[in-house]
Amino acid sequence: MKRVVVLHGNGRIGSFLIPLLVREGFEVLNVSRSGKPSKFLEDPSWNKVNHVLLDREATTRDGTFGKRIAELHPDILIDIRSFTTNQVKPLVESLAGKIEHMIFTGTDWIHGKPEFSCCTEEQSRDCACFGPYGYEKLLMTEYLLREYDRTGLPVTVLHPGHLTQKNHLVTNPQGNQNHEVFSRIKRGETIMLPGDGNTYLHHVHTADVAEAFMCAIRTGTPAFGKEFHVVSPQAITMRYYAEQVYHWFGREPQIEYRPLEEWMRAEPNEVHAKRTEDHVLHSLSCSIEKARKILGWEPRYTSLDALHEVIVEWLDAEKLI
Repeated sequence: MKRVVVLHGNGRIGSFLIPLLVREGFEVLNVSRSGKPSKFLEDPSWNKVNHVLLDREATTRDGTFGKRIAELHPDILIDIRSFTTNQVKPLVESLAGKIEHMIFTGTDWIHGKPEFSCCTEEQSRDCACFGPYGYEKLLMTEYLLREYDRTGLPVTVLHPGHLTQKNHLVTNPQGNQNHEVFSRIKRGETIMLPGDGNTYLHHVHTADVAEAFMCAIRTGTPAFGKEFHVVSPQAITMRYYAEQVYHWFGREPQIEYRPLEEWMRAEPNEVHAKRTEDHVLHSLSCSIEKARKILGWEPRYTSLDALHEVIVEWLDAEKLI
């Protein structure tokens, strides 16, 4: 039985991924600060998971993190929650030559302003101006792929879009996570979108992201040294997204448009305003042809399928909006 060590497996992606690993017949070790199963999705498979209590930040600071993970003797390592090169270096240095496969989570925000309507993994890489999150993930990805070129490190990087699932905040048609927007739509009130409403948002159901990890494991060697977008089959515009939500609640769309700067001045919450600005400037629509061709991955959910599950089947059904 092969052993899979998952870092931060009790988060959103892990809540779907770890039951898949258990059902596939792997021995699963979940490494986390809490040492507890996921709170996002109950599944009896969690009873077969070995929980390892480990403070990643503290052990990274004292230089023991890589050694502690190596002592678990993983055949496959899945790191769901790395953000910087310095966080993954201890794993690479401790596990190189001792592991069959390492899979890391990136982000589609490694891209800068898009050059094409459906960008590939190699396009628009200049993202430094957007802030540290996407840029640090880009540097992390480039480091890991250089290690593959230099040493043959068996590494794969998956780049999800906007994670979408029940029991968690979802990116709304304005490009932020204010669920009050859905309440206003449900009541048939007017909402205001930034720009002309043609900004792209690229969601993905978290269950599909989990399946992408499984596809990477099954693919093995052909996935080494490669990165893959993990998003729904098609992005949607803010305008179309908003219109569909109005229709789900039996309302006619009531949408106004404002230039981004004016929209931001009218938004009292700075966090929502900044998140919207980031989405408008990115406006990402990503191709998944590489993942389809090499990993054999095919998402089950469209963007609207995933969003309907969250907005109608959870938020509205539970009277949260």
